[in-house]
Amino acid sequence: MRIEAQRSASLKTLTSPLEVRLKQMETDFIKGDRVPDAKLVREYRESLSSRDSSPDQLTVAGGTAKKPPAPIIPAVTGIKDGFTNTLGMKFLPVKGIEVMFCIHETRRQDYAVYTAAVPGVDGAWMNQQKDGIPCGDKDDHPVVGVSWGEAQAFCAWLSKKEGRSYRLPTDEEWSWAVGIGRDEKRPEGITPEFLSGKQTAGFPWGGDYPPKTRDKAGNYTDMAWKEKFPSQKYIEGYNDGFPTTAPVMSFKPNKLGLYDMGGNVCEWVADWWNAAQKDRVMRGASFRSDLSTRLSSSYREHVPPTLRIYDYGFRLVMELK
Repeated sequence: MRIEAQRSASLKTLTSPLEVRLKQMETDFIKGDRVPDAKLVREYRESLSSRDSSPDQLTVAGGTAKKPPAPIIPAVTGIKDGFTNTLGMKFLPVKGIEVMFCIHETRRQDYAVYTAAVPGVDGAWMNQQKDGIPCGDKDDHPVVGVSWGEAQAFCAWLSKKEGRSYRLPTDEEWSWAVGIGRDEKRPEGITPEFLSGKQTAGFPWGGDYPPKTRDKAGNYTDMAWKEKFPSQKYIEGYNDGFPTTAPVMSFKPNKLGLYDMGGNVCEWVADWWNAAQKDRVMRGASFRSDLSTRLSSSYREHVPPTLRIYDYGFRLVMELK
């Protein structure tokens, strides 16, 4: 009996950390809408919890029974069906490049976890507004008012937290994700400055300008914007329903399953605008964009990396290597 008790205690020491990890995996799978995987992990966790002093026995009604083979937990590689991280951010592969794109812009709730864990992060993101109208003020809205360097710091924190490599996309990767990567020619030494606006016929929603309300093209300057900011220009006849930011994934995704590749907020990317290395590049336009040139998939904005503006946000990629 004493030997069996020692064996049981040793087994518990080994399995307890595994049970904790499995419980976390179950939670992550549920957040990522991977219910079958969550059920599989739960079955495995419950089978560990129900062991008695014998490693090969399960406690059942009326006695014990031989433990069935443990189910195989699928590897979380995310290559084919996507990958959801511990913050509930889902990533999908993009053909033509070796990274996975987050399907949505980084949310306020994602950034809030980071700022709670890392002391001293600037709090400008917490209270962004346009003429008194809040921007990025809800958990499922994109975080705004974040500089290029602060976006980089978030990537570094998340990479260390999860043991994966997260970063801002390059300008070229962003072009592939929006659907124009094959069309842009990039000889050695070319910078985003020389590519901006060259593909004027293509828009993130796949149609023509102006976008149509029925197509749910994205969050741009619409009639809801005009109602709040009557002196500002807007896209006549278009109504997306949001004067400033919208919850991420409120509009139709593109062919790759990525949301808000146009509109909602401008997104920082990794590149310098040109060889002068004074400005960083932003892609995708925002809720205050109305001109067809600015809404085109190939348009780039360029601003100093230290700026924090109420319609500046960012999106992550995850490296596969």
